[in-house]
Amino acid sequence: MSHSLLISLAILSIFSLASSSVFASVQPIVNTAYGPVRGETLVLNTNKTLVRYLGIPFAKVNRFEAPASPKPWITTREATSFGKSCPQTAGIIIKTTEDADEQCLTVNVFVPQNKTKQNALLPVMVWIYGGGFSVGSSAYRTYNGEYLATEGESWS
Repeated sequence: MSHSLLISLAILSIFSLASSSVFASVQPIVNTAYGPVRGETLVLNTNKTLVRYLGIPFAKVNRFEAPASPKPWITTREATSFGKSCPQTAGIIIKTTEDADEQCLTVNVFVPQNKTKQNALLPVMVWIYGGGFSVGSSAYRTYNGEYLATEGESWS
């Protein structure tokens, strides 16, 4: 299975059921194709609310092999912090490699919350960082989708 197809399937299966944060509260749990994950509800400084799920594995890797589906889990996995960066040389963007790990294929999901649009179909954006295997990671806090998720439509 191709890497891009694996990513697409993982993202779709993860949420088939459904920074500058000021406040974090309720920790919602959703079931993914691989097991349950617990995210966190945030109220941003724009007074908009979202649920974010961070660092969810969408594939596992063995060096020099194609990615495969992650091993399913039974206990609820905390999805409240960014995953690891892939091993790469330290440079301008990444100052250290201490947070690097081979198991770095993770996805972050940001779900806007609005009581009047709870069952509305929303657009989904999948963003894959570039970097030519030398820079970039879903672990970078710079690539935070909180505001994009809440400001993408008129939510007031």
